[in-house]
Amino acid sequence: KMGRDDADHMVRLVVSSLLWAGSSGAVVAGAVVAWLTYRHASPKSARPLRPRFILFGDSITQQSFRVGGWGARLANTYERSADVINRGYSGYNTRWIMRLLPRVFPTSGEAPSLVTVLLGANDAARPPPIPGCPLTDDAGRPFAGRQHVPLEEYRAHLVEIVACARRCGGGGARVLLITPPPVDEDDWLTHVKATCGRPLPADAEPDRRAALTAEYARVCIEVGASTHTPVLDLNSLMAAAEDTRGMLCDGLHPNEKGGEFIHTAVLAALSEHFPELRPSLWDDPDPEGKLPLDAPDHKAIDPTSTQTIDHSFAMHEARRQAAQP
Repeated sequence: KMGRDDADHMVRLVVSSLLWAGSSGAVVAGAVVAWLTYRHASPKSARPLRPRFILFGDSITQQSFRVGGWGARLANTYERSADVINRGYSGYNTRWIMRLLPRVFPTSGEAPSLVTVLLGANDAARPPPIPGCPLTDDAGRPFAGRQHVPLEEYRAHLVEIVACARRCGGGGARVLLITPPPVDEDDWLTHVKATCGRPLPADAEPDRRAALTAEYARVCIEVGASTHTPVLDLNSLMAAAEDTRGMLCDGLHPNEKGGEFIHTAVLAALSEHFPELRPSLWDDPDPEGKLPLDAPDHKAIDPTSTQTIDHSFAMHEARRQAAQP
């Protein structure tokens, strides 16, 4: 039920909305609805304040939330605009990660606005036998090439992952495929020898090959074309960089320099393929067509009274609703 103060405030809101919107009835209605939402909506009926970005992948995604990682940088870039969620699973290939799809991408609930898929680094592990690498571990389980997934199986898995991401929450998620980055074979072999827990012979070979990883990157690009999904070809971009080796901490995983490189590449891909997901920065001189802040900047809130505070929030919500991707 609306009291006299509420009614008076709605009149002021409509007048100011008309001035701001150039007499646009749709925006005025949006501002009024937004104000009523703030004043009277129950928490159960309220939509999430921010859209969700899900980063899906293996250790290159899992470790991206470390200091200087590309996921952490992305979360910082989108502070107050989107919730960046890490769903990276270290060591996983596409065969294993398929078991997680119903839980990562449920068909119920709110659909994410963006899903990045960066998989293939482990699928591209060499198949056995690998010189110097034991076929089994101490428990008798396969060891050499245990993560390897054949190219065509990898292709089929990527197609299904893209489909599941798009069905999530009833549909509507944007999907960005990212090719696995290149490998520095010498640095990776040095890392494996130092961490595998058993001595390897001097002539042991790395279980990753840059050329083989590039083949998986090629298939990822082909899946993008066949499923009409944008692809960020990280493999080619990093391979063409001046200091590819200097962007990897162990020959496979990005360090802070690599994290900065990937973060920049992801933002460029979003700007190209999903411009409506570009972040709206603080005091952005050109916020049109970008993802808005989830609530008004504190400097935009008029603290004079309860009504003026409500008005500040309602006006921001009207702009936010109009710009929702």
